[in-house]
Amino acid sequence: MNHKLFVLLLTLVPLLATAQATDADSNDKEAQLIKTIEDLRAQRGVEFNYHRESKVGDTTRVEEYLGANEDGYRWQLVSENQHTPSKARLEEYREMRVTEAKARAKEEGPSQSLADLIRVDSLEFIGESVENGQSVWQFSFKPKLDDFSEFADEIEARITYLPNTDLLQRIALKNKTEFSPATSVTVEHFSMEIEFQRFAERYTVPISMKQNAQGSYLFFKDFHDQTSRTYSDYSLVPSADESNDENELSAANPCGSSDNKGSLTSSC
Repeated sequence: MNHKLFVLLLTLVPLLATAQATDADSNDKEAQLIKTIEDLRAQRGVEFNYHRESKVGDTTRVEEYLGANEDGYRWQLVSENQHTPSKARLEEYREMRVTEAKARAKEEGPSQSLADLIRVDSLEFIGESVENGQSVWQFSFKPKLDDFSEFADEIEARITYLPNTDLLQRIALKNKTEFSPATSVTVEHFSMEIEFQRFAERYTVPISMKQNAQGSYLFFKDFHDQTSRTYSDYSLVPSADESNDENELSAANPCGSSDNKGSLTSSC
């Protein structure tokens, strides 16, 4: 064999071995994330109580979600722009929620999870770093957008994952180019970011969401919609068969949590 060719092959062998090891390592990382996503989807039947503060335009709204109530009565309006809502406003709010519940009842298929936004067959490991002393993995994916699935290629989607705690920490979406989801509507900029945390050591729940959309409709009218939400005061709703350990539930209920009728169940 030509001596130079032999030396070249010896040089390439470790490089090829490194590439194969890297591919296998990436596959292992993707498999670990997929297991975490499957666990998140398995939470579909678990109900929580929590508070949500939303800022939409000039309005700041605080609501309480009571997971044990029937659909249409789970959301309770607490305040708007730091004011207690009037009786008329509460009736208007309740009518809106009941109407939404009736519309959902007509929809076919199972309820959706945030994890359903992720197409696991499109996951790709893109990098690893260390933040605050812990390993952080980054992945890309194609989002599942239901009626707007044809625009999936126009969206850049990223996942931030903490492998040491199996926590899907963040989902971030933004458009790469402008697109038109409906006739005479052009979206020039779109971004959404959802942050998660661990609750009661076994559940993954959102703690914040930010969404920003800019564009135009009817060819000349501009829009700029900004929404931000924060979630807090989580507590677990006991299952119907009461199979949950009572001590675990008591430990999971934070100070000031509420029962399904809005009454306080614990205090400090």
